[in-house]
Amino acid sequence: MKRFYRSFLLGFLMTTLMAVSVLAQVTTTTLSGTITDPSGAAVPGAQVTVTNTNTGLHRTVSSNSTGNYVIADLPYGQYEVKVLKQGFNVLNRTGIILSLGTRQTLDLSLTVGSVTQAVTVSGQATQLKTRDASLGQVIGTAQIEALPVLGRSFNQLMYLIPGSQVSPTGQYAGVSFIVSAGPAIGFSFNGMRTEMNDYVIDGTETTYPIFGTPTFYPSLETLQEFRVETQNFSSEMSRTAGGQVMLYTKSGSNELHGSVYDYLRNDNLEARNPFSPRKPESKSNLFGATVGGPIKKNNTFFFAGYEGFRAVIPGTSSTTVPTQDDRNGILTDPVLHPNPIIDPTTGQPFQGNVLYRKRKTEALQGKKLPENLRAPMMSFAELCHDALAYSKAHKRSYHDDVFRMEPLLARFRERAADSITPQEFEHFLSEGAEDNEWAAATVNRYRALISLIYRLGIENGKVKENPARLVKHRQENNARVRWLTADEETRLRAVISEQCPEHTPELNLALNTGLRLSEMYGLTWENVRLTRSVLTVPRSKNGEMRHVPLNSVSLVALAELRKRGDGTGPVIRNLKREPLAGQRFWFEPAVRKAKIRGFSWHCLRHTFASRLVMSGVDIRTVQELMGHKSIQMTVRYAHLAPKHTVAAVERLAASPSVSGDASGRPTDTKTSTAPVVSISSVPADVQQAIAV
Repeated sequence: MKRFYRSFLLGFLMTTLMAVSVLAQVTTTTLSGTITDPSGAAVPGAQVTVTNTNTGLHRTVSSNSTGNYVIADLPYGQYEVKVLKQGFNVLNRTGIILSLGTRQTLDLSLTVGSVTQAVTVSGQATQLKTRDASLGQVIGTAQIEALPVLGRSFNQLMYLIPGSQVSPTGQYAGVSFIVSAGPAIGFSFNGMRTEMNDYVIDGTETTYPIFGTPTFYPSLETLQEFRVETQNFSSEMSRTAGGQVMLYTKSGSNELHGSVYDYLRNDNLEARNPFSPRKPESKSNLFGATVGGPIKKNNTFFFAGYEGFRAVIPGTSSTTVPTQDDRNGILTDPVLHPNPIIDPTTGQPFQGNVLYRKRKTEALQGKKLPENLRAPMMSFAELCHDALAYSKAHKRSYHDDVFRMEPLLARFRERAADSITPQEFEHFLSEGAEDNEWAAATVNRYRALISLIYRLGIENGKVKENPARLVKHRQENNARVRWLTADEETRLRAVISEQCPEHTPELNLALNTGLRLSEMYGLTWENVRLTRSVLTVPRSKNGEMRHVPLNSVSLVALAELRKRGDGTGPVIRNLKREPLAGQRFWFEPAVRKAKIRGFSWHCLRHTFASRLVMSGVDIRTVQELMGHKSIQMTVRYAHLAPKHTVAAVERLAASPSVSGDASGRPTDTKTSTAPVVSISSVPADVQQAIAV
């Protein structure tokens, strides 16, 4: 059953693609008719041969029992027809022009005689359309070459098609295209919409679907003819309801032929614009060449064309200027000023629409405009500049603020700060959460930064309100356990060793000191005492100095980092001895590749506190090492693994100093002073470094 459905789907797709590929592939014509004798009776078995006089293409068929013949798939062009039948004279018909996309009828009458005698009839035969009911018109080579066309664009010739009408604006929806030296005009046929037209060049679809105009405009010199059908289309041209425009380019023939042309327009040949004080420079050259001929006669041909356009096109524009009354502030003309002019200081209309005289009098009297009308516009970018200056001087998260400021400036840089609404900031944060997958904490940090920008603006007297106050605060999932398990650490170290091994000391230092991100990347060698195994954070988050002891793993990491510099300046440097500003470009990709979900650099600080507690360190010591003001904050950072809690309960049951009677009541309250848990949760490589 699955194989049947798979085969059915494959067949359906192939059928669909084939249908699309043959859509509007009308590149040939059909000639048909009836062969009769002088009495009008049908002549069966007559041999009918048609030959293209340019390329030598010939096709031979025989009339059927009713004297009818049909020759399909003939390329458009000029043909001659030859009819042979025993007992009748040979009939030669020349000058037969077959237009593209048509089904033409040519009835032929034979005269009695010998096949050695020939009757030749010259001239174009009357084209009868008895095979279909489509309505249209062919613009042939003679019209293309003889009629003057501005810009040499074929769409100018569509004015000749009955039922055609230029779209209301002369283009489509006010959009202007330039084709060679003329505009691409949108046409409507028989009242249909402009975008319902369909354009085909040599059987290839070339319609811009939104505007209903061609995507490519061939040069007039390369066009053989084009046909426009406006009603009762045949099935191969029924994609749209508007005009079906089929363009066919020239091809090579048995004779070498071509053309060279240059259409010139310049200011020497043109009159001055009556609205322009002088005649500006104007030059326009539309030039090109075509060539075609045989590669192998009666078999293979070539045709090529080139067209170039060079122009200096001037423009004359007109505008209105204020009248003398307008200059004097007398705006009483009901045509020019139909509405009352409102005084911005009072909200009331000026009496009689006369305002300048009143303002002049007030200025002479020393009356000033209100403060809100004189204050200059304050851009959001200027507020951001002030906020970054404040952050650099007072905050340790300056680099993070610079990073978060970039998308804010990209969205609101040139906006007036007072014009940005809380809804716009809310939409900005929602887009970041959806498109960039910002966590709730990240969204709140952006909200806090926006609030800081406007709070400083209010303090500096540049804005009056803080729109961030009305932006919703996102609920953060602070109850999530954020510590690194042994298995996760193994995967993370493997990725770092493979992709960026030079950052291993930074990871070891973070896991063994609990330093915050800003504290680590702001650390300098002046604050490190390797001989005393201690480093100093001059100003931690709570505003106080903190001393952090260093274990053997931290000392090894710092020794590795010291090799990258001269022992002065920033501690964290890359292999090129350049200071690093953060971990965003190596830690976050490594966490993603190690498939550790919901883990950030700050979680390393949680891991540090959790491992201290699970190794038996008392909570007061952990508080000191973390630099927290309260034990409650330390408790939030110190997480216990499930195995650790289970092991703690089992120790209660296995302790020999605890027993009970039959009722379960304890008979001895002596407790064990052994530590609750071992350090088995600490990774093996860290244990080895500590042992060393």
